[in-house]
Amino acid sequence: MEEVDTPGFPDLASEDASPQVQEAIDRLPPLRVMRVVAHAQTAFRPWLSFGGALLGALELEASLRELTIVFVAARMGADYERVQHEPVVRELGVSAQSLAAVVAGTLAESELPAAQQLALNFVEVLLGDPPDADAEVREMRASFSDREIVELILLVGHYRSLCVLTNVLGVSAEAPAGLDVVRASKPPEGR
Repeated sequence: MEEVDTPGFPDLASEDASPQVQEAIDRLPPLRVMRVVAHAQTAFRPWLSFGGALLGALELEASLRELTIVFVAARMGADYERVQHEPVVRELGVSAQSLAAVVAGTLAESELPAAQQLALNFVEVLLGDPPDADAEVREMRASFSDREIVELILLVGHYRSLCVLTNVLGVSAEAPAGLDVVRASKPPEGR
Protein backbone atom coordinates (compact mmCIF):
# COMPACT_ATOMS: atom_id res chain seq x y z
CA MET A 1 0.00 0.00 0.00
CA GLU A 2 1.31 3.44 -0.97
CA GLU A 3 1.99 5.92 1.82
CA VAL A 4 0.01 9.15 1.71
CA ASP A 5 1.70 12.42 2.70
CA THR A 6 -1.17 13.96 4.68
CA PRO A 7 -1.59 14.39 8.40
CA GLY A 8 -3.56 11.62 10.02
CA PHE A 9 -5.21 8.71 8.29
CA PRO A 10 -5.69 8.94 4.51
CA ASP A 11 -9.02 9.58 2.82
CA LEU A 12 -10.48 6.81 0.69
CA ALA A 13 -9.15 7.46 -2.81
CA SER A 14 -11.88 7.95 -5.43
CA GLU A 15 -10.40 5.19 -7.59
CA ASP A 16 -10.70 2.75 -4.66
CA ALA A 17 -14.33 3.61 -3.86
CA SER A 18 -17.18 1.51 -5.16
CA PRO A 19 -19.58 3.48 -7.40
CA GLN A 20 -22.21 3.47 -4.63
CA VAL A 21 -19.75 4.77 -2.04
CA GLN A 22 -18.43 7.44 -4.39
CA GLU A 23 -21.99 8.54 -5.21
CA ALA A 24 -22.72 8.88 -1.48
CA ILE A 25 -19.52 10.87 -0.90
CA ASP A 26 -20.37 13.20 -3.80
CA ARG A 27 -23.77 14.05 -2.23
CA LEU A 28 -22.27 15.01 1.13
CA PRO A 29 -20.64 18.21 2.32
CA PRO A 30 -16.88 17.83 1.70
CA LEU A 31 -15.84 16.72 5.17
CA ARG A 32 -12.71 14.61 5.66
CA VAL A 33 -14.36 12.41 8.26
CA MET A 34 -16.77 11.12 5.60
CA ARG A 35 -13.93 10.21 3.26
CA VAL A 36 -12.11 8.44 6.10
CA VAL A 37 -15.15 6.46 7.25
CA ALA A 38 -15.76 5.53 3.60
CA HIS A 39 -12.86 3.05 3.90
CA ALA A 40 -15.46 0.79 5.55
CA GLN A 41 -17.22 0.58 2.20
CA THR A 42 -19.75 -2.10 3.12
CA ALA A 43 -20.79 -0.26 6.28
CA PHE A 44 -20.50 3.29 4.91
CA ARG A 45 -23.95 3.80 3.40
CA PRO A 46 -25.84 2.14 6.29
CA TRP A 47 -23.69 4.23 8.67
CA LEU A 48 -24.72 7.36 6.76
CA SER A 49 -28.38 6.37 7.00
CA PHE A 50 -28.10 5.80 10.74
CA GLY A 51 -26.18 9.05 11.25
CA GLY A 52 -28.75 10.84 9.09
CA ALA A 53 -31.58 9.54 11.22
CA LEU A 54 -29.77 10.73 14.34
CA LEU A 55 -29.22 14.20 12.89
CA GLY A 56 -32.48 14.69 11.10
CA ALA A 57 -35.29 12.50 12.35
CA LEU A 58 -35.29 12.33 16.13
CA GLU A 59 -38.05 13.26 18.54
CA LEU A 60 -35.25 14.55 20.76
CA GLU A 61 -35.05 18.36 20.59
CA ALA A 62 -32.42 19.58 18.08
CA SER A 63 -30.57 21.79 20.56
CA LEU A 64 -30.28 18.91 23.04
CA ARG A 65 -29.07 16.62 20.24
CA GLU A 66 -26.33 19.09 19.34
CA LEU A 67 -25.40 19.85 22.95
CA THR A 68 -25.08 16.11 23.51
CA ILE A 69 -22.73 15.75 20.55
CA VAL A 70 -20.57 18.66 21.74
CA PHE A 71 -20.59 17.31 25.31
CA VAL A 72 -19.48 13.83 24.18
CA ALA A 73 -16.79 15.33 21.93
CA ALA A 74 -15.48 17.58 24.72
CA ARG A 75 -15.39 14.70 27.23
CA MET A 76 -13.48 12.56 24.72
CA GLY A 77 -11.08 15.30 23.62
CA ALA A 78 -12.38 15.00 20.06
CA ASP A 79 -11.79 18.41 18.52
CA TYR A 80 -13.12 17.31 15.13
CA GLU A 81 -16.70 16.73 16.26
CA ARG A 82 -16.67 19.58 18.79
CA VAL A 83 -15.57 22.09 16.13
CA GLN A 84 -18.15 20.76 13.65
CA HIS A 85 -21.10 20.93 16.05
CA GLU A 86 -20.45 24.05 18.15
CA PRO A 87 -21.67 26.40 15.37
CA VAL A 88 -24.84 24.31 15.00
CA VAL A 89 -25.48 24.68 18.74
CA ARG A 90 -25.15 28.46 18.38
CA GLU A 91 -27.39 28.52 15.27
CA LEU A 92 -30.03 26.72 17.32
CA GLY A 93 -30.06 29.58 19.82
CA VAL A 94 -27.97 28.25 22.72
CA SER A 95 -26.04 31.05 24.43
CA ALA A 96 -22.25 31.25 24.25
CA GLN A 97 -22.16 31.01 28.06
CA SER A 98 -24.18 27.78 28.08
CA LEU A 99 -22.11 26.30 25.26
CA ALA A 100 -18.89 27.14 27.12
CA ALA A 101 -20.27 25.49 30.28
CA VAL A 102 -21.16 22.34 28.32
CA VAL A 103 -17.68 22.16 26.79
CA ALA A 104 -16.08 22.71 30.20
CA GLY A 105 -18.38 20.20 31.86
CA THR A 106 -19.71 22.80 34.30
CA LEU A 107 -23.38 22.28 33.57
CA ALA A 108 -24.54 23.94 36.77
CA GLU A 109 -23.03 27.20 35.47
CA SER A 110 -25.03 27.05 32.25
CA GLU A 111 -28.34 28.76 31.56
CA LEU A 112 -29.74 25.54 30.13
CA PRO A 113 -33.21 24.40 31.10
CA ALA A 114 -33.28 21.85 33.92
CA ALA A 115 -34.35 19.05 31.54
CA GLN A 116 -31.32 19.64 29.30
CA GLN A 117 -29.00 19.68 32.31
CA LEU A 118 -30.60 16.44 33.49
CA ALA A 119 -30.06 14.85 30.07
CA LEU A 120 -26.41 15.94 29.88
CA ASN A 121 -25.78 14.61 33.39
CA PHE A 122 -27.27 11.32 32.13
CA VAL A 123 -24.87 11.46 29.16
CA GLU A 124 -21.97 11.85 31.61
CA VAL A 125 -23.10 8.64 33.31
CA LEU A 126 -23.40 6.89 29.92
CA LEU A 127 -19.81 7.79 29.14
CA GLY A 128 -18.69 5.87 32.24
CA ASP A 129 -17.20 2.44 31.74
CA PRO A 130 -19.39 0.49 32.26
CA PRO A 131 -22.30 2.82 32.73
CA ASP A 132 -24.48 2.21 35.77
CA ALA A 133 -27.54 4.30 35.10
CA ASP A 134 -30.57 2.65 36.74
CA ALA A 135 -31.35 5.64 38.96
CA GLU A 136 -30.66 8.10 36.15
CA VAL A 137 -33.00 6.27 33.75
CA ARG A 138 -35.79 6.50 36.32
CA GLU A 139 -35.07 10.22 36.72
CA MET A 140 -34.96 10.77 32.95
CA ARG A 141 -38.34 9.08 32.49
CA ALA A 142 -39.91 11.87 34.53
CA SER A 143 -38.87 14.45 31.90
CA PHE A 144 -38.35 12.52 28.66
CA SER A 145 -40.30 9.94 26.67
CA ASP A 146 -38.96 6.41 26.36
CA ARG A 147 -38.29 7.17 22.70
CA GLU A 148 -36.20 10.24 23.56
CA ILE A 149 -34.18 8.27 26.13
CA VAL A 150 -33.35 5.53 23.64
CA GLU A 151 -32.55 8.14 20.96
CA LEU A 152 -30.21 9.89 23.40
CA ILE A 153 -28.40 6.64 24.20
CA LEU A 154 -28.03 5.82 20.48
CA LEU A 155 -26.76 9.36 19.82
CA VAL A 156 -24.14 9.04 22.56
CA GLY A 157 -23.00 5.66 21.25
CA HIS A 158 -22.73 6.87 17.66
CA TYR A 159 -20.80 10.01 18.49
CA ARG A 160 -18.64 8.24 21.05
CA SER A 161 -17.51 5.83 18.32
CA LEU A 162 -17.03 8.70 15.87
CA CYS A 163 -14.89 10.54 18.44
CA VAL A 164 -12.77 7.42 18.93
CA LEU A 165 -12.34 7.16 15.14
CA THR A 166 -11.31 10.80 14.66
CA ASN A 167 -8.95 10.68 17.63
CA VAL A 168 -7.30 7.34 16.82
CA LEU A 169 -6.95 8.04 13.10
CA GLY A 170 -5.84 11.64 13.58
CA VAL A 171 -8.63 13.32 11.62
CA SER A 172 -7.86 16.98 12.23
CA ALA A 173 -10.53 19.58 12.84
CA GLU A 174 -11.59 21.46 9.72
CA ALA A 175 -13.89 24.34 8.90
CA PRO A 176 -17.36 23.46 10.20
CA ALA A 177 -20.14 22.65 7.75
CA GLY A 178 -22.79 23.89 10.20
CA LEU A 179 -26.43 23.14 9.51
CA ASP A 180 -25.55 21.96 5.97
CA VAL A 181 -24.64 18.57 7.44
CA VAL A 182 -27.94 18.38 9.31
CA ARG A 183 -29.89 19.37 6.19
CA ALA A 184 -27.96 16.84 4.04
CA SER A 185 -28.64 14.15 6.64
CA LYS A 186 -32.42 14.40 6.72
CA PRO A 187 -34.00 11.29 5.24
CA PRO A 188 -36.13 11.86 2.13
CA GLU A 189 -39.85 12.25 2.76
CA GLY A 190 -41.78 8.99 2.96
CA ARG A 191 -38.87 6.88 4.21
